[in-house]
Amino acid sequence: MVSHIEIMVEGLSMEAALRLIVPKIAGSLSFEVYPYQCKQDLLDKLAQRLQGYPAWLPDDWRLMVLLDRDEAAGVHRLPKFPSPFRPIR
Repeated sequence: MVSHIEIMVEGLSMEAALRLIVPKIAGSLSFEVYPYQCKQDLLDKLAQRLQGYPAWLPDDWRLMVLLDRDEAAGVHRLPKFPSPFRPIR
C-alpha cells in the first residue's frame, strides 16, 4: 500500500493545482509537490534528483514526475531512469 507520493512538476501553477486536487482524490495519502522553474529546468535536474532517491525512499512511497504536453515547446527527451524507476506515459 502506498503511503506517500513525491511529485515533481514543471511550475508553480501546476503545484497550486495539485495542492487543491490531490487531497480530494487521494484522501489521507500524504504527498509533497516540488515545483521547478519550467519544464527544461525539471528535465535538466531530473536524472541527478532520481539518483538520490533509491538510497532512502521507503518501499511504500512513490515518485511522480508530471509534465504537460506542450506541443509548441517541442519534443523533450526524458533522462535515463535509474533502477528501480521507470517512466509511465
